[in-house]
Amino acid sequence: MEDLRRIGDEIARKISECQNIKAVAYVGSVASAFADEYSKDVDLVCLCSKFPSIEERRKYLGKQNYNRTTMASKFMEFLKVDDIQVDISFALIGWLELSSFLHSSSFMLLPVSWPPKV
Repeated sequence: MEDLRRIGDEIARKISECQNIKAVAYVGSVASAFADEYSKDVDLVCLCSKFPSIEERRKYLGKQNYNRTTMASKFMEFLKVDDIQVDISFALIGWLELSSFLHSSSFMLLPVSWPPKV
C-alpha cells in the first residue's frame, strides 16, 4: 500500500501542475483502503475546468512508461511506474459541481492539489 501511495502521490503532484486541473483524487482500492500487497494499480481522477491535451499532460508527467497497448484519450491516461499500473481519468467539473462531488462521493482527495486552484 505504501508503494501505491508513493507512486500515486508523485503522479498526482506532477499532473496537478496542469493549469486546468483543479483537484486530484484517489479512487478505487487505494481510496477505499482495500489495497493490499497484491494490489498492482493506482486509480486517480483529475477534476478539470477544461481537459488538458495529451501533450500538456505528458509535459508535466515527464518521461514515463506510457501503456502503448491502451489508447490515451481526452478522458484517460495509462502508464506504468515501478511495475504499478496508474490509470488517470479526467472529468470536467465546475466549482459548484466539485462541492457536490466532495460531499457525495467515496474518494480520497490528495493534499497536493487542495485547495482547488481557481
